[in-house]
Amino acid sequence: MADNDERNEEQKGSAEIGSDPAAAEQETERLSGRVDELEKTLADRESEIISLKNGLKESVESYRSLVMESNPDILPEMIGGDSVEALNESVLRAKDLIGRIKAGLESQENSLRIPAGSPQRGMIDTAGLSPGEKIRRGIR
Repeated sequence: MADNDERNEEQKGSAEIGSDPAAAEQETERLSGRVDELEKTLADRESEIISLKNGLKESVESYRSLVMESNPDILPEMIGGDSVEALNESVLRAKDLIGRIKAGLESQENSLRIPAGSPQRGMIDTAGLSPGEKIRRGIR
């Protein structure tokens, strides 16, 4: 709203200046001062933005360090991003990957499981064995 008021004043001033050189010079000085003021404000805002970006970067790095400490089973290379949301997303993807790998290893382990202890003894068919073969195998 203040910008609209300023624009209206500038338009009125431009109409009044018309042919008066002194008024034109005064308006030029006023506008030059306004431009300088706006350039200073812009420079201030730009430095604030740079400061905020640096603060955000430091905060994200600190958060990344905390995330890595609290998730030692995730490789640091798997945790990345330039925002908190991106870091959280990368952690979720890494945890999902780790869960799928663990499930695959467990199913593979279960399929290769060897029972503990000696194998169960069963009846040996001695019908086709000769007495010498029975002696070699230690069968009665």
